[in-house]
Amino acid sequence: MIAWTLERIARAVGGRVVGEGAAVRGVSIDSRSIAPGSLFVAIAGERFDGHGFVESAFKSGAAGALVAREISTGPCVIVDDTVRALGELAAAYRHTLGGAVIGVTGSCGKTTTCRLLDAALGGALTGTSSVKSFNNAIGAPLTVLGAREEDAYLVCEMGTSSPGEIARLAEIARPDIGIITSIGRAHLAGLGDLDGVRREKACVAGPLTLIPAGDDSLRRCFATGVRVESVAPSDVGVSEGGTAFTFLGEIYRVPLVGAHHAQNASFAVRVALELGVSPAAIRAGLARAEAPAMRFESHSIGGVTLVNDAYNANPESMAASLRAFAAAHGSSRRRVLVLGDMLELGGDAPAAHAEIAALLDELRPELVVGIGPKMIAALGTRAALALDELDARRVTGLFEDGDAVLLKGSRGIGLERVLDAWRERCVEGARA
Repeated sequence: MIAWTLERIARAVGGRVVGEGAAVRGVSIDSRSIAPGSLFVAIAGERFDGHGFVESAFKSGAAGALVAREISTGPCVIVDDTVRALGELAAAYRHTLGGAVIGVTGSCGKTTTCRLLDAALGGALTGTSSVKSFNNAIGAPLTVLGAREEDAYLVCEMGTSSPGEIARLAEIARPDIGIITSIGRAHLAGLGDLDGVRREKACVAGPLTLIPAGDDSLRRCFATGVRVESVAPSDVGVSEGGTAFTFLGEIYRVPLVGAHHAQNASFAVRVALELGVSPAAIRAGLARAEAPAMRFESHSIGGVTLVNDAYNANPESMAASLRAFAAAHGSSRRRVLVLGDMLELGGDAPAAHAEIAALLDELRPELVVGIGPKMIAALGTRAALALDELDARRVTGLFEDGDAVLLKGSRGIGLERVLDAWRERCVEGARA
């Protein structure tokens, strides 16, 4: 965790100190949860301007503030752009870190892979990993600034929706090991096509870069001198309790359901081996791994099992989720799919949704609900209920005792509200 004076921070970001200089320890953008002694960074967003919360931050114990205009409530560093300055501060702090920095990007699986990396490494080494999905121009620098100089590793997630974003984050974090979890049709509205996705993701490259096996087009995106290594598990087995696989002659298991988790975990194993962790310690660490929120989270409520995989969706992640759900819940009384639109696919949207509809003919679920015009158009008569906009109460009215329900769609659809509505319905039923 960064522990610098305001004067040192000002030199790193090209700002000027106003007020009596102070030393800070840690960085926060949230005045509600700021730790005493931290630097509060005032971010001007679409809905809120952090400059309006500077006074509150100081009352909560902030030792200084990074701002874009002069304030009178405490010592500060003034810059032209606080978001850019946050990145510059993280880039300067990165030079003080002695451990291995692992940069993780991909069209899907980024956050889960970060969790698996932290699990595989954390049993034997001390390190820091991205919190939640801190993967943008604000979150990634906060991850770097939260690392300790003595850490043996730092896992930094990097996301993108338009060209150049990964390159900027890589300039800040300077990965020693880069990981591309997958290449898929995500954010095509900004990245154009799969080649655009490959070029953007390849900017995460470190001296050692790990990629999924079989993508020769991705391999060609890297500059000469980058050591690119394909990673692929074998003998993958999925059960309701987790996923087992073999990698480099050793058997591993993760308590996450889905064959795609074998790929994610293989990246974690490969990095841990690179950093000197033994297979036994890796196995013990992976056994303690937990999925991030809203990534195939299973909830048993009122006789129904709801799998909340509604954090986000693209064609590849939705297909993987559908197959994992089918494998884990094949013995359920009914398999119910609540599928929402996949957003930001540009002109590829109709064909991508049609692919998902065709996959259902193979998986043969007992009940399908379509949410959003694109999904409805693709599902056609496959959908027992079709809603242009989510009506969570109406959806839950279809659930029956013994059902297993999958919630999968893009973040903007908000399918997690179905889980909340079912909880409310069960409470109401208990009161009746």
